[in-house]
Amino acid sequence: ALVTFVDTCELFDMERELSLQWRIEGKEVNIPVLTMNDILQSQAQIESEEGAAEGESVEQHAVNALNTLPMDAQQRLVAGYRDFADNMKARLAEIQQREGEGYAITANDVTSIVDALKKRS
Repeated sequence: ALVTFVDTCELFDMERELSLQWRIEGKEVNIPVLTMNDILQSQAQIESEEGAAEGESVEQHAVNALNTLPMDAQQRLVAGYRDFADNMKARLAEIQQREGEGYAITANDVTSIVDALKKRS
């Protein structure tokens, strides 16, 4: 595989267009793990801070904002999101298959996927 070492903890796989974590054997590296519970807590915090006055969720706030756009812009935005979501799901599945059932997807995995998807468009 053709890779470029970005720093002491990250390398870039040129063929797969993915940033990957690496470490010197025996050396500890702290890789942050973001759980679904972390995401749900963050969303609940946002809803309590920003949505309490209006009584709307983050999702409802987004839907209301989307509805202010012209229909063709709404369709492009929704289609783009669907494409992003489908590709994100497929790439996460690839990582899980490659790394094994017990592997915890890291924030760096997600960042690498998003970076690769940005380059694709």
